[in-house]
Amino acid sequence: EKSDLILFNSEYMRRYFLQNYPENAKKSRTVYNILDDRTIGKLKQEGDLDRRFCAFRSEKKKIVISVGRFCHEKGFNNLIKAFGLLQNKEDGVGLVIIGGGSLMESAKAMIQEGGLEEDVLLMGFQQNPYKYLSYCDVFALSSFSEGFPNVILEAMACGLPVVSTDCPSGPAELLS
Repeated sequence: EKSDLILFNSEYMRRYFLQNYPENAKKSRTVYNILDDRTIGKLKQEGDLDRRFCAFRSEKKKIVISVGRFCHEKGFNNLIKAFGLLQNKEDGVGLVIIGGGSLMESAKAMIQEGGLEEDVLLMGFQQNPYKYLSYCDVFALSSFSEGFPNVILEAMACGLPVVSTDCPSGPAELLS
């Protein structure tokens, strides 16, 4: 009651909120996150690449990359499974995942069980993921849920085409 304005970072989130609080419709707005593409342009050229990435990249024809926390919502288990299917049909493609988190060890086990150790590179957390994005061919978002996936905009700012799951909020608004 005391607020003058309620801001949401996606239209989906605003509509979801208004289902429970329709009386706030007149004071609710959607304001998408902004992206400083000039800074990303500088960062993608800054610093040396990890030598594991350079070796991996030199062995592959195409690289799919994803960035995020290793948690259930990011769906990396499905991304790894889908990549395994792709590997059966397309030789010379690699998958790089940048990020850390509680499910990273289970992702490593899944990679090993699928015999994908030579084709999937887990980079862990990277302070500057942009320099890696700019050396890849496709960005993949495998999330089950998102508010506003900044990483899609960041990948696009690095010149990558994006393949994304259609989770309830975020990607469809951005990619349309």
